[in-house]
Amino acid sequence: MNTAKNVIIDAYEVESYLEKYGISTQILRRIVSEGQMIRNTVTENHPVTAAGTLPYHETVKAKRDALRPLGWTKQTTNNCELTAHPSGNITISVSGGNKETGNQYGNPETKNPKGSQTELLVTANINQPDLFQNDIEFNASNLDEITCQNWVLLYYFDAHKNEVRIELSLPTSIAPNGKINGWKSRLIIDPIQLDPETDDLYQPDYAPDPDIKITRKG
Repeated sequence: MNTAKNVIIDAYEVESYLEKYGISTQILRRIVSEGQMIRNTVTENHPVTAAGTLPYHETVKAKRDALRPLGWTKQTTNNCELTAHPSGNITISVSGGNKETGNQYGNPETKNPKGSQTELLVTANINQPDLFQNDIEFNASNLDEITCQNWVLLYYFDAHKNEVRIELSLPTSIAPNGKINGWKSRLIIDPIQLDPETDDLYQPDYAPDPDIKITRKG
């Protein structure tokens, strides 16, 4: 198990970190909430993966809708959908996570394997300075030029508790199966409690997030 070195659960401390970049837990919860709302539209006639893929697409859109008016910019590199702070020292992507997402004692993983671009960004995080401290320009063309922190807004729909758990975390490792499984820092955000009437919604069958797949030899 690869546990995070820094897990922040205190709401005021989380807000303090986020305020440095002009965002808040309210903004992040709204982004995830808007992404999950599309689940209400999924019917038996949709593809079986719709309840998993549509929320991902809507969450990416909601993230950009919320952050671009604040000066963040859209970054798409090899199908890896990022949003970059105007200072250039952090980017945020989104991903579905496993059931340990949002659990301070857990070790979350991404729901699906990631691609080569995500692996590049995760590897770059290992040598970056600590949380929100570097002030250098963003460039994602190759590993040597990635000089920002690349955070993941991770979410998990828990049908049993009828909630969506959330965290904003800094990944540092990818397992042999291609899933992100190691974190340097995790900011735990209060879960979104869903209306009990959504209990009968179709459960997500997650297709892989859009990203170039990693091909491993040997």
